[in-house]
Amino acid sequence: MHRIPAEGSTMKLWKHDVPGSSQISSSIIEDERRQKPVHKKRVGLSMRVRGIDCMLADIEMQIRKLRQERIHLSLVREGLTNRLSGLRRNVDVA
Repeated sequence: MHRIPAEGSTMKLWKHDVPGSSQISSSIIEDERRQKPVHKKRVGLSMRVRGIDCMLADIEMQIRKLRQERIHLSLVREGLTNRLSGLRRNVDVA
């Protein structure tokens, strides 16, 4: 916290203070430090887009594999159903 000087007292200049120059707010200085140059923003954005593209490609591959597994499982289920129904017929005939 900054102390407000008592009435009638004078403020002392610090080494970094220059008479007649305006003081820059520390929040403005920090905002300038946080701002990236346009080139770095573009590079960062293109890297994020590339990462998202890779993630989507992985998801599409997983979807294809899951569809193939679903087809395979339905064939296995159909085969088991046919075998079970064949066994039941043999049991009924005997």
